[in-house]
Amino acid sequence: MADTFGNSYSPVAPPSGENTEFERSIARNAVAAKDATSTLRDKIEEDVSSVKRTVEDVAHKATEKATDVAEQQKSRAAEQIEKIAGALERVGKEMQSEDAGAIGDYTAQLGASARQFAEKVKDKNLSQIAGVAEDFGRRQPFAFLGIAAVAGLAASRFLMASNDRTTSSMQTASQSNQQRETYND
Repeated sequence: MADTFGNSYSPVAPPSGENTEFERSIARNAVAAKDATSTLRDKIEEDVSSVKRTVEDVAHKATEKATDVAEQQKSRAAEQIEKIAGALERVGKEMQSEDAGAIGDYTAQLGASARQFAEKVKDKNLSQIAGVAEDFGRRQPFAFLGIAAVAGLAASRFLMASNDRTTSSMQTASQSNQQRETYND
């Protein structure tokens, strides 16, 4: 038989039991490749397992931190609602003494409802608060809307105050930069 260059060769394998150096080398390389593949597979499995543990640990820590922050915010919100409730109760009593009886009664009831809501919020975990808020909104829709309006007003005032501080600090920084440039010239 001849190859494409015209050289003749015999496609017959060497007799059994005779291994050429080349065949032994191929066999050694095959065993080494198999061992390397197995080692690589084991290392990859270890790395994937390590990454999974790290991701689970980070996720767990992030969840704990988020829960802690949410609990703090829940407590602050309950305190603010209690303050609003106290103010509503005082206004209601004041209105009752000034002969605005029905409106005063309603305002005082609104304050009492808000106080009850705040106390329920303090005693509940975050998943239960949504149910408490929904229940409160169904039982006392006007109180719920009143609290929402006051909370919205408070949030808008906070944002406006933050914006004013940011604007004034930016103006101060700009003036300082202008003064430095003038001084350096």
